[in-house]
Amino acid sequence: MVVVGAGPAGLSAANTLARLGGRVTVFDEHDEPGGTMRYAVAEFRLPLEALLTDIRTILGRGVHFSGGRKFGRDISFESLRDDGFDAVLLCVGSCEPLRLPGAGGEEEGFFDALSFLARAKEGKPVRLRGRVVVIGGGNVAIDSARVALRLGAADVTVACLESGETMPAFRWEIEEAEAEGV
Repeated sequence: MVVVGAGPAGLSAANTLARLGGRVTVFDEHDEPGGTMRYAVAEFRLPLEALLTDIRTILGRGVHFSGGRKFGRDISFESLRDDGFDAVLLCVGSCEPLRLPGAGGEEEGFFDALSFLARAKEGKPVRLRGRVVVIGGGNVAIDSARVALRLGAADVTVACLESGETMPAFRWEIEEAEAEGV
């Protein structure tokens, strides 16, 4: 059987299928497994070594990983069937960023959170000067705010619809961000 996508859902599914005795191959467009956990989640949130330990455990169960192969470009349902696979589970995630209507592009200083976090994780961070506003109240917004401070923003504010008490981010995440100066 095939799992398309080596992010959290795909790796979890592959792990469960392998534990149940299935022979599983995981395909992903990236060269290494981990998805957003590897390529965008900040190190303070999830240390890379912890992720790699989990991946080694999953692959150690006999799960085969094939990277650099994008569904729809390099592989298809037909090619997987022709290769003898009898079941396919799609775990491709949600990669399209939400852009605010009327917001400019990156050249004007507007970034979507996942691209911003991925660039910082790749070591190609955005140069930040002055004040930064992060719009949103979830954990990704809080991570973005904390990373913005680490990248040199003079002041970072989180703006969201909810009050501080009802924000969707974990309370402890909010408290850690505030302690850092967000």
